[in-house]
Amino acid sequence: MGTRYANRSRFMGRTVTLEYETVGFDPPAFFACKGVNGRTTATDVMSFTPVDDTATQVHYRAQFDFPFPLHQLAPLVLRRRLDGLADETVESIRRALA
Repeated sequence: MGTRYANRSRFMGRTVTLEYETVGFDPPAFFACKGVNGRTTATDVMSFTPVDDTATQVHYRAQFDFPFPLHQLAPLVLRRRLDGLADETVESIRRALA
């Protein structure tokens, strides 16, 4: 808890840095972190559920909180790009856990 790190990602042709902090950690079942860039906040939550002795199901959710007025436009303007970012993140998690 409280671990801080910078995460750099490419989004819409720009490099974006969010300063993350671990806000939840209950091994081996749960991890949560919150990232901030100016007035934008991203909260990532991962939970891990054993399927059997050889597999674990990973649930991942990211929530973005944008400042006014972007928070009203984000679902319309950014939805497809945020979905693409989510797909990239899931693939990155798969590679890291393989």
